[in-house]
Amino acid sequence: MELGNVPVFLYLHYLELTLKSKLFDLDTEGLTTDRFGKKYGHNINKLLEKLETHGKDWKNGLATEQTEFIEKIGDDYKGKLYNYADGINPSNPLNVDIIGTSEIVKKIIENINK
Repeated sequence: MELGNVPVFLYLHYLELTLKSKLFDLDTEGLTTDRFGKKYGHNINKLLEKLETHGKDWKNGLATEQTEFIEKIGDDYKGKLYNYADGINPSNPLNVDIIGTSEIVKKIIENINK
């Protein structure tokens, strides 16, 4: 059974929510959780950038190709390109390495939790 981009979407959604949670713990910016979440939307790259301003080195131990990869699919995710099942089509250019994505997400979360 082909799952298309669904697993990648789930990893990225997990990353988004984890980043928001960590950032909210560091600085609520005087916002409610709802307003805070809406401020950052689905912008993984903006969340990573903001965490860097709080001293979180999310890139530690990641190769340049891996950080570029997560930034690229972060842009795709923000544009909701992974939200729909059309990724099941094997010719869809969004098909990405699920294992690689999971490893990068895991490393980022380890880094921000230090």
